Amino acid sequence: MISVLVTGSTGFVGSFLTSTFKSDYNLRCYSLQSQSIEELNLSGIEVVLHLAGIAHQLKAVDQKIYYAVNYELTRQLANKAKQKGVGHFIFFSTVKVYGEYTEDREVWSEESECRPLSHYGKSKKMAEDVLLALADESFAVSIVRCPLIYGRFVKGNLKALVSLIRKLPFIVFPNMTPKRGMIHLDNLAAMLRVIIEKSIGGVFLAYDGTDFSTSELLKIIATECGKKIVLFHCPEIFLALFGLVFREYFQRLFKPVKLDNILTVKKLGYLPVITPRKGIKDILEPENR
Repeated sequence: MISVLVTGSTGFVGSFLTSTFKSDYNLRCYSLQSQSIEELNLSGIEVVLHLAGIAHQLKAVDQKIYYAVNYELTRQLANKAKQKGVGHFIFFSTVKVYGEYTEDREVWSEESECRPLSHYGKSKKMAEDVLLALADESFAVSIVRCPLIYGRFVKGNLKALVSLIRKLPFIVFPNMTPKRGMIHLDNLAAMLRVIIEKSIGGVFLAYDGTDFSTSELLKIIATECGKKIVLFHCPEIFLALFGLVFREYFQRLFKPVKLDNILTVKKLGYLPVITPRKGIKDILEPENR
């Protein structure tokens, strides 16, 4: 049984993966918040699955925190792992290393140019670069770039969206067509399982293979909740004003993120284990009600 050290095991993704992997691997969990890297015991560890980090925040966060956690701690952890003979380091990154959203006709792939704009994206890209520089025949490095992640116990914007739909008698929302690529927790776990067991290094793009607009997501969730939804055409001027006042929310709701991970699929021989439509319904499982 492969021995895997997991950081960030108490987060949304980490708690799901440790529960999913507990019967497949010999797991050891490490908290960057309560333990120092100096006292970390890597004896017998074959793989480091580094999930811990500071995610993109809508509220103001000191930019230094992004670099201290996402870059510096990752660099220290990877250096120690290599020194102690760990053979494989898996880094949980983000599509934000490419930018905030795709421009007209643009599609992000594993080989797309990285142009991060946020401190979150920049700090993750810096970590990627230092990790790939450490990679060699004895130290495989896998970079997994993730878009929006959804599934059971979902948090953040999707959880807030479900809560809002449940409270309202009906939903009125602009009919928006820009679509965003996502990854379901089960599909992410299946992908990571292949990377771990085959010890494959490189840059990978996590993606379900199907995109949804915010309007389509609302339709599915509203239907499952037994709620009526009315979509209306919103004049461009009002959307532009909304974008000026609520820039972050506007980009998350109305800007496209188009992905193509055919290189990842071919390299891993991996296919999603759950369809996006069924996956979206997971958000409405009892634990999320």
